[in-house]
Amino acid sequence: MLPQSLFSSYGQYKTDTDYVASWLLDTAKGCGYVVAERTAAPAAPPRLKGKARKAAKQKSKISGKESSESTPVYPVQVKELLPLAEHIAHASTPRPAVPPSFMRKLTRAIGLRKQHQTWHQHLSSAQSRGDEDDGHGHFIRILEKVQEALQSCIVPSEASAGRTVARNSAHNIPLTNVFDTLTVEEPMDEGDSSHGQGEIRTTCTVNTMDDPSIRNHERLFAQFCLMMDLHKIRTYLIEIWRVYAEGKEDLTVVAITTNTAIDFVRNLQKDIESTFSNQDLSQRPVCPLCIFQKLQSATATADSTDVCLLNTHRILSNYIKGFLVESDPLEYVPEVNPLFSELYVQDEGYIQDLAIVMGFIPELQLLSIAYPEGVQAEHEMLRGLRQLMQRKEPILWVTFAFQMYLDIRHVHKEDIAFAYDDLTDGAQSITRSINEALTCRGKAAVGKGTESGDQNLNSVLDLIEYWTVQDVVADARRLRLKDESRASLLPKHYLLQRDPLWCGLLLYTFRMIAYDRAIAVVGRWVSMSILPLAHLYNRLQQGELLKARWMDMDSVIRSQGIKHVFAGDLPCSAEDCTKRMALVMGLPLTMFARNRRNVVPRASAAKVRELITQVPVHYGFKDRHCDRGGRVDFTPGEVEKIVATSLAVPPLVKVNDIRQPLNRLTVALHAEVAELMFDYLKLHTICWEMMRRLEGELGSRVSEWSDTTHTEIELPSFVVSLMTEPAVKNPPPGKESELLKDAGRIMDELLRAKGTAVNLEGMRLVKNSARRKQRRRTGDVPALLMEE
Repeated sequence: MLPQSLFSSYGQYKTDTDYVASWLLDTAKGCGYVVAERTAAPAAPPRLKGKARKAAKQKSKISGKESSESTPVYPVQVKELLPLAEHIAHASTPRPAVPPSFMRKLTRAIGLRKQHQTWHQHLSSAQSRGDEDDGHGHFIRILEKVQEALQSCIVPSEASAGRTVARNSAHNIPLTNVFDTLTVEEPMDEGDSSHGQGEIRTTCTVNTMDDPSIRNHERLFAQFCLMMDLHKIRTYLIEIWRVYAEGKEDLTVVAITTNTAIDFVRNLQKDIESTFSNQDLSQRPVCPLCIFQKLQSATATADSTDVCLLNTHRILSNYIKGFLVESDPLEYVPEVNPLFSELYVQDEGYIQDLAIVMGFIPELQLLSIAYPEGVQAEHEMLRGLRQLMQRKEPILWVTFAFQMYLDIRHVHKEDIAFAYDDLTDGAQSITRSINEALTCRGKAAVGKGTESGDQNLNSVLDLIEYWTVQDVVADARRLRLKDESRASLLPKHYLLQRDPLWCGLLLYTFRMIAYDRAIAVVGRWVSMSILPLAHLYNRLQQGELLKARWMDMDSVIRSQGIKHVFAGDLPCSAEDCTKRMALVMGLPLTMFARNRRNVVPRASAAKVRELITQVPVHYGFKDRHCDRGGRVDFTPGEVEKIVATSLAVPPLVKVNDIRQPLNRLTVALHAEVAELMFDYLKLHTICWEMMRRLEGELGSRVSEWSDTTHTEIELPSFVVSLMTEPAVKNPPPGKESELLKDAGRIMDELLRAKGTAVNLEGMRLVKNSARRKQRRRTGDVPALLMEE
């Protein structure tokens, strides 16, 4: 896994400067430079307390393995860098060659420092831009002099790039180009292509903590980098919610990505707080990118609506002061003002944001009180509100969470309830499927040993009903009101209809639990119905006895893989088809012996090969959202571990910025949505119906089956008997048995009616969602979306 530090702007900058210092020191020593004896232990940091100490402890656990494998790191003072570079430049032949990675990292570090200095000069308007004693420019000038001193040691292809960057001084960067380099893809360092950035080993670090003045400038620079990262995360999340609003992305994908991004922000905040003690990041946060964009815009106004966090911080601060400090938040929860209860308030600017938050946060506070241990699929806004109620002061990552909520509301405007519609559509589809499966199992008289499976399916129905049929927030409000009739002032599911993030996480939870129950919990019985018919379907195809394709079964075979479904390559001959089915159904090969007893082969649920789950990335979030017992503070590195389990995303060898792990997560989740939505329980009931039909019409013609009476639970064994019937297993060359032809006729009839039922249900949900959004945007729906 790549080092955790590479996922943040400040962490990347520290990695770059430490690499530069390490190369300078090691190379200078190789050229005869004498350095004072150094100790590997850096100066003791200030003793941390409270949350800062906890954050530092957690950070040390995460990076413990990386630290234990690294070489000793020695501190280098900023003032030492230039003498080291000058010594290397004046070294006798052979003169050391500067590696491309060195100049690339040095250039990147200078560029980021210049961006910060431009921002600092904008804030300090009283300070002259030509002031050469500017502390923010001191480090830049040293790095530029290092770059200039080593020009003669750079190979020609790198020298031109180095001189191009050197033309800009610390004071003449045009604002229009300040942030252009943020998304530039850089080539891999030579020699690192197979191992990536994670293989860099530094031997020293640039010490910016001993000198109070340098430390203060470094703190401001780190905060600048943090706000840059927050802006990039925010713009990425706004974009994927716009894609969802256009009907081109699934709600669960954008919800999981958004909630995980808030985790990233919380961890970025912890990293800065653990590095700089007593750092208050929550007081009036200012986004440099937003300010610069506003200054450059021809339509710029004094309104701060589109500036990251400003309005949100102001609104939350006022809410904390008015309702969390001056009264007990556990005892008094303000009611939603009817003026703020509309789906989208038409005012503009701060008033609009205030109305949106005040129409939402009281119900969220009520929910947090009613469920102090957490709700199902809890998101970070609710978890953050609990912390605000305890601390009674703004928290940066919580402000960011509510900023994203405002952004989502502004993207959807009056259509904010589309997420609620997607949730209820998905929940109703899952409910129908489970009820059909339970009815099927009841008719099959599954018997003892499967009650727990039925209980698990019923528990999914109970969960869906509790969170989408009942109105738990209204119930909690009613308990707190003396006049119970007043609770009806708000429409049913008022909070859910205004909280697309919670809707998305709930929908993910329902899908994930239903999928898990279908494959992992009652998977043996699902496999007992699907797999034998998969083999019969293949046998009929190989004999060219089917006119229709079973699209749903084809989807299963593609997802599960031919080798898993058929215990090897796709069988083609009649005998191979029979033997492979026996292997998959857990039957001994002795059943094919010539002198075996004439006994019906019994397929056992305990021995059948089971279907396997195919959504590893979604499973990475199951403990958190479904079981309410997993991690709630994922770091980019930990998310990358989850994403690495996906075959749809190539391995990560280089990090560009904090948006990269979020985008990879979005792509990985998107690739698994179709599989997660695939209704194995529905296919199970269709397969069971098909086995009933086959046995009802052909049972008397199968010799091993017709000799005894059977219960419906033995239907999978009938398919085995049908496949092992001598005329089916060993047909004359070029001629298939009438028994198998009739089996093909029966399957064809059912496939025409239900061969695509599972895929069509998934397409119906997707089309319904897209249709709602398309009609709202244009007033018209394309013919493709109108087709059922």
